[in-house]
Amino acid sequence: FHQQYNQPGSPAAAVAQAKQQEERETRLVRTNSETNRESLLTLKLDALQEQAQQLRKKSQELAFEKARIHSQLERLVGGTEVSKCFRVDRQEILARSDMTLKLLDSVNIEVVITRQPDQEQALHKANDMVDDLCHKLSATALQPNADLKPLELQVRTFLAAIAADGPEGPIDQRFATAALGCCLDDQKNLRHRLEELQVQMT
Repeated sequence: FHQQYNQPGSPAAAVAQAKQQEERETRLVRTNSETNRESLLTLKLDALQEQAQQLRKKSQELAFEKARIHSQLERLVGGTEVSKCFRVDRQEILARSDMTLKLLDSVNIEVVITRQPDQEQALHKANDMVDDLCHKLSATALQPNADLKPLELQVRTFLAAIAADGPEGPIDQRFATAALGCCLDDQKNLRHRLEELQVQMT
């Protein structure tokens, strides 16, 4: 009797089929709901990721701006124009410069760059070469009637080695090897340092 009651076409079979259909529809609705929720979360994450990338980019630009201001401040204080001022005026200029430097140092901008060991080594070599240029410029600038053309040419060969839209002409192969072994963020920083050097020599 039980088997006959559950035979196809019986009331029990119809109820069971209806329950199965309801369960399938419920699962389908739940699946669609989950899909919509995942899509919404994905869109939100995409937006947040874009905002984070823009924040990083702006932070790098601010770090460049801080370095530029710092460099200009050093040139102003160390320039010959300040030494020509009267003692009282010179003291006031130096006091204001010191206050400006403290204000600048109160701004702390840090953008963490992830590097592989070989990129660390390449960056160390490239920075050493740019540091050497900075030291040469500082020493040459103190000399009366100093000729900066050799240094200007060397900076151009460095820029030509690292920047696709850099100046035309010969490139420094040693610097090119070191710089191109760095990550993209470090290459941008190196280029910024070289461009700042160019400004100092004008």
